[in-house]
Amino acid sequence: MAQKGSAYSERVEHESMVLLTAANKGINASRKVKATIAKNLGLVGRAKALEEDLDSSVLAGYDKYTAKEQEAILAAWSALKS
Repeated sequence: MAQKGSAYSERVEHESMVLLTAANKGINASRKVKATIAKNLGLVGRAKALEEDLDSSVLAGYDKYTAKEQEAILAAWSALKS
């Protein structure tokens, strides 16, 4: 179990808020790990594949976003493809 105040517990709290809000609005949302995102985008099911093999040129301005924003964009993109 994570200690309160750690980075893990903060992440879990944020994710649970998003999932609860989505459920209350009738939106089907789920948490995905990078390997699952890679598989949904047609890559090898490894987290490294997102960095090495993904062609992000189809996403306009993708490189301008922060790493966390890029992860969110990829998660949303994979949800559209799955």
